Amino acid sequence: MKKTIIFSVFLLGLTSVIAQLTIIREATINFYGNEFFIGWVIFSWLFWTGCGSLILSRFLHSKNGVNLLILCHLFIGIFLMLALPLIRTNNQILKNPAGQIADLIPALIYVFFVVAPLCLFLGLQFYSATRLWNEFIGKEKTEKIIGKSYFWETLGFVLGGLIFTYFLVFFNELDLMLILSWINIICGAFLVFNARKKFILKFITIFLIFSASVCLIASGQIDKQTKSLRFPNQELVETKNSFYGNIAVTKIKNQYSLYESGLLLSTGEESPQTQLIHIPLLYHQNPKHILLIGNGLNGTINEILKHDPEKIDYLEIDPMLISIAEKYLPPEIKNGIFDRRVKIINLDARNFIKITQEKFDIIAVILPNPSTALLNRFYTQDFFQLAKDKLNPQGIFTISTSSMHNYLGPETENLDVSIFNALKKSFPYVLSLPEENNLFIAGKNDLKLDAQEIIARLEQRKIENTFVNQAYILNRLNNDRVQKFILAAEKKQHLNNRDQLPKSYYYNFVYWISAFYPEWAKLFLIFAQIKFYWLIGLFILISTLIIVLLKKGQKEKNTIFLPLIMACSGLSLMAAEIIILLGFQVFYGNLYYKIASIITMLMAGLAIGSYFSIEKIDKAKAKNITQISALIILFFLAMLVGFYALFNNSFRPSSFVELIFNLGAMIIGLLVGWQFPLINKFYLLNLKNAGKKTGIIYGADLFGSCCGAFFFSVFLIPLFGIYAAIFLLITLNVFALTMAILHSLHQKPGP
Repeated sequence: MKKTIIFSVFLLGLTSVIAQLTIIREATINFYGNEFFIGWVIFSWLFWTGCGSLILSRFLHSKNGVNLLILCHLFIGIFLMLALPLIRTNNQILKNPAGQIADLIPALIYVFFVVAPLCLFLGLQFYSATRLWNEFIGKEKTEKIIGKSYFWETLGFVLGGLIFTYFLVFFNELDLMLILSWINIICGAFLVFNARKKFILKFITIFLIFSASVCLIASGQIDKQTKSLRFPNQELVETKNSFYGNIAVTKIKNQYSLYESGLLLSTGEESPQTQLIHIPLLYHQNPKHILLIGNGLNGTINEILKHDPEKIDYLEIDPMLISIAEKYLPPEIKNGIFDRRVKIINLDARNFIKITQEKFDIIAVILPNPSTALLNRFYTQDFFQLAKDKLNPQGIFTISTSSMHNYLGPETENLDVSIFNALKKSFPYVLSLPEENNLFIAGKNDLKLDAQEIIARLEQRKIENTFVNQAYILNRLNNDRVQKFILAAEKKQHLNNRDQLPKSYYYNFVYWISAFYPEWAKLFLIFAQIKFYWLIGLFILISTLIIVLLKKGQKEKNTIFLPLIMACSGLSLMAAEIIILLGFQVFYGNLYYKIASIITMLMAGLAIGSYFSIEKIDKAKAKNITQISALIILFFLAMLVGFYALFNNSFRPSSFVELIFNLGAMIIGLLVGWQFPLINKFYLLNLKNAGKKTGIIYGADLFGSCCGAFFFSVFLIPLFGIYAAIFLLITLNVFALTMAILHSLHQKPGP
């Protein structure tokens, strides 16, 4: 029975990490790569897993231990089969058109409840396994059983992460979930037949094995049908996973549309928006060498070629996207992309700009709004400075933002002003031309060309298009919105978008909310006015009150301080993971492939830490918890110094820098992994019925983690930046250290 329990806990870790990564990947496709939804998935996952460990276990504590574990495996198998089809139906259920950002609140509620059933039973399984282990192997101490369970679960996490990173990244998502489902049901069946359960339970188990097997055999057809649900009223022609995202091609009659991670890239038709590129090109006297960053599959390159450049460097990191586009785009757009003057470069744009020795007449960034951290890195002062250094003396840089509103509301104003100010800090001359989109033009030299000079160049170059004509240029350059925007920017010079302080990312989030809930958007704008020192002061006040109120007696300190310390450590672990992932994304670019590697290193740290902690658990002292809390503070101090060096030096991506990111994830994992068995030991030391309270510290860890996932990804980092977020974590762990010292001082001498 012991080996079965160990395998069950190991399978829990393996299932959790692969299912979580698969659902996160699915979320980036169904919710357009937005990190807010990724953070929300992690928050929902940890919240419901914590509920399963803390709350559901209390309702079911009177049940037989074997029955509980069987129940977990069977229900986990069922909900693994259902998870992806339910996520893929979101556009159908919520009535969202394909390629458009979803209505926020219904989407959040939908995701929150879709992952709930699976996560509740994942949380319950840890409690069930440790309780069963305690019942069957009574000779071992409860804290040691929990520590060993935590180790085997984490080992499952590590192996699952490694398998996902190096073998399953291109594997079909539905096949992954069905295989996990089948393994969990088989594990449940082994327990059912080994424990000689009733016939009805055996019948149900056999039926579930048969159902999972049939689904696995028919997975190709099921996968195609469920993926097509992402695109209502369209025929799904082709879909593939690459290193950088999911690529899908749909068809309506004879028209093909191309999507990347849910975002519409091209419909095969040129739009007026692609013709806006003429305006910044006309500001340059003779643009010969052009760098295009972003979407070149919608006709933009065709418009650029009308200016007769000698060379266009088109940066598209994903070669698979180009190869798929070549099959489906209409001839006129393909002719532009594969023109002899166009050089397609499959590199991350920021890294290319860092390493290239070439200079450009025009650098044009044609990207969606900074709705993700990945996109935001092209809207920061740091990137603009890199771009300026690669321009010729008369060079022009251009970027734009889009809006649903043909007026400058407070939401779009803050977004555009933060980008405008970032440009002003990098370029001596910046022009803003707001309308339904805000076109920014920046250069090293004066941009004061009047409309007539621009029109003269348009006629001289014989540019034929249907949108940028004489009337349009006169209106665009001379309307009153230009001056209104400049006045607004002068009043908000404090707004700026940096790599470590992604303000534009936050304001684009507010703008998104305003499209559906204007009153909520006003609330988020109020949040943006909060000063960081207010937050620190409030936190110190609340922490002091908590410590004072809890100093009432040894029993209270023993049962309250330790779960709070574990919650602080769980929050710190998840916040550190988010900061490392964000920093890695700013530095390296796309996380679609690398996210599993970093999470695996963090889990490896947890496994190593918990293993060595278990080995020394009998000799452990209460002061060891204090020592680890102090080491966590030192870790965040080192992280602060490391990120300051990263953002203030021109490091190039390298294997060494990537190793540092992974090493950081491993170290914080090691510290929290070492602490978990220790806190369990001293928490259970003087408790009655300790075997029935094995999920308390585990649940506190999960709830702390879910708070870290939500608040740091949604509010703290976008509003205050990475430096402030790390400083807050240092303050939080000073609070945890204080509680650990108080616990240590009042702990009775003993093991």
